[in-house]
Amino acid sequence: MVRVVNQTLDPASGLLTIDLDYDDLRGKTKRIQVLCFVSWAANHISVSTNAPAPFLSVAYYPQREREAGLPLPELKVEHQ
Repeated sequence: MVRVVNQTLDPASGLLTIDLDYDDLRGKTKRIQVLCFVSWAANHISVSTNAPAPFLSVAYYPQREREAGLPLPELKVEHQ
């Protein structure tokens, strides 16, 4: 139903753009763009879409290096 067409990460701004093709299996397809912004300074993540999306949630799995000695990430979810 959903196929990833393109992914683009801008390390300077922290913006990840994911282009998806959505097929409702009834002959209707549409392109959905998912925008994910990671703020290193504020430790926030924002995920939005340009149109209604066929998914209800997203999962964030931060990459963590044991050698860095950093604390585990704290996740707080807010729905709008």
